[in-house]
Amino acid sequence: MLALAFGALVQGKELPLREEISLNEGWTTAFDSSVDAHSGFEHPNYAAAGWKKVDVPHNWEDYQGYRRMRHGNLHGYAWYRKEFTVG
Repeated sequence: MLALAFGALVQGKELPLREEISLNEGWTTAFDSSVDAHSGFEHPNYAAAGWKKVDVPHNWEDYQGYRRMRHGNLHGYAWYRKEFTVG
């Protein structure tokens, strides 16, 4: 990963214009063959009990690729959740 940081001069000090923060860690995910299995998952009070803790990028083939195979790939729907604060 290549990141370039440009700065601004404030009272003789160079300050970064932005900070790069990775959101790759600390996700939860669920997989199901029904598109409606986790309806409402985007709401903060949704109970995601039993969801797997993963980091992204993530691939469900690593977990259940041999259970629901068709044309060599896992078929179904996956949901991913992560809570974070912007500020």
